[in-house]
Amino acid sequence: MKNLRELILTALQDVEAGVSFSHIALKNLLDKNAELEKNQRAFITRELEGVLERRLTLDHIIDRFVKDKKAVRPVIRNLLRMGAFELYFMDSVPPSATVNEIVKLTEKKGLKGLKGFVNGVLRNIDRKRIDLSTLPPSCAFSIPEEILNLLIDAFGEEEALRIAAASLAPAPLTVHFNTLKKTEEEILNSLENSNVHAQKWEDTALAYRLRDLDRLPSLPAFSEGLLFVQDLSSMLALDAAHLNAGMKILDLCSAPGGKSFYLYERLRGNCEITACDLTPEKTELIRENAKRLSFDKIKIEEQDARVLREDRNEAFDLVVADLPCSGLGVMGRKKDLKYRITAKDMKELAALQREILNNAAHYVRKGGELLYSTCTLNPKENQENAARFIAEHKEFEKVREETILPMEGKRDGFYFALFHKT
Repeated sequence: MKNLRELILTALQDVEAGVSFSHIALKNLLDKNAELEKNQRAFITRELEGVLERRLTLDHIIDRFVKDKKAVRPVIRNLLRMGAFELYFMDSVPPSATVNEIVKLTEKKGLKGLKGFVNGVLRNIDRKRIDLSTLPPSCAFSIPEEILNLLIDAFGEEEALRIAAASLAPAPLTVHFNTLKKTEEEILNSLENSNVHAQKWEDTALAYRLRDLDRLPSLPAFSEGLLFVQDLSSMLALDAAHLNAGMKILDLCSAPGGKSFYLYERLRGNCEITACDLTPEKTELIRENAKRLSFDKIKIEEQDARVLREDRNEAFDLVVADLPCSGLGVMGRKKDLKYRITAKDMKELAALQREILNNAAHYVRKGGELLYSTCTLNPKENQENAARFIAEHKEFEKVREETILPMEGKRDGFYFALFHKT
């Protein structure tokens, strides 16, 4: 029988060492252990994601009971984080079971001499509980002060704290139905037969949040190409574009393909879509998803969006530029992102976005549209870039601009600006 906590510990070590990003580490872990029961996979997901997203809070708790913080080696630190997370945030696990299992795992990892230390710290954590509501916001919400201050400057303190709280809530799984294959009712019946609850979002057409599912790849509706994953905020951004049958669309940074698929389904396949991305791995991912959905008419190409393609000059009615960004709107999905992103990274990403936007402007025909979007909440990557684009490209006018704030249990944070080429 596999030791679930040992699997979690290995993934935590990989993320901390920079071997893998949190969402990729979790996916790989669950894929490699697909034989586990649903409740076991749920335990792994809850604890792995929880330890990562609550790291600042957990370290604050641990450090109250550790005299020499620098002497705590990384593996012990992660074992203590796991124990503290279970004690504070997993009521379904008895405290005695948590302490015993973490101590046994300490010995199993060849650290028998530290069993007493781990046992003592965890028992103190359990006995002398801290009221987390009394902690400073950065620590209570486990968000670095630099990012929290950026959000406060952009949205005010009350909204910034709401965003921080939303990032700690479970991220919803939202999908769009592929009614080119089956009707909405038939897809709902398929989900019901799989004991999956689908909650419709009225904000846009055919968007549903799925609940009670085990593994998405094992869901018949998924393998049969009846739906694809896409966050509600991304759909709302695409809804801003003016869509017409027969139009030519370029999706510059497409992987895994959701934006192209959404437009293709909305236009009932009556369009020409070219979906591009940087690497063979990314374009292959688009290709696999398009094949599953039977969206065979989408043209998929490997392309560096930073390199201008003269042959595409004014060739498209709509260019979608959903660009690489700092991801502050999806902190709830990428649990370690808030600890990795730096001010230098954000500055470089903003410059990259401007470079790609300048190329994208060439591809839009007269009378066409350019949709610029990111999944961050950083104004320098959003509003400031949009304003700069308009200042440098007099042939465009800004039609609409919106920041979609994350909403707990419903959607990610997102930004988009729609430009019209006059």
